[in-house]
Amino acid sequence: MSEVMAIWKVRDISRDTPPTSFRVAYYVTKKCLELAEKLGKSIDKLTLEEFQSVNKYIGPDVYDVFDLNKAMERRNIVGAPGTKQVKKQLQRWKRKLSML
Repeated sequence: MSEVMAIWKVRDISRDTPPTSFRVAYYVTKKCLELAEKLGKSIDKLTLEEFQSVNKYIGPDVYDVFDLNKAMERRNIVGAPGTKQVKKQLQRWKRKLSML
């Protein structure tokens, strides 16, 4: 999950955020995880204010990271486990197997 959140942070262009490297995004994610652990809750239960105490640029769309369907929709490059790519590969293999 932390990798997914870091990737989200790098791609977060819906707000007025400065460019973020993966390294910085991963660091922010790590700090969010540490905060959640300190507070005794899972990271998806942090309030927006708690997220923003780590990084002021985190917006309400951070919760999209924890929605499996939305997360899978974003993973749609070739070879990724995104919904569209998986469906595409299933169709491909069904065609190949039907030829046997």
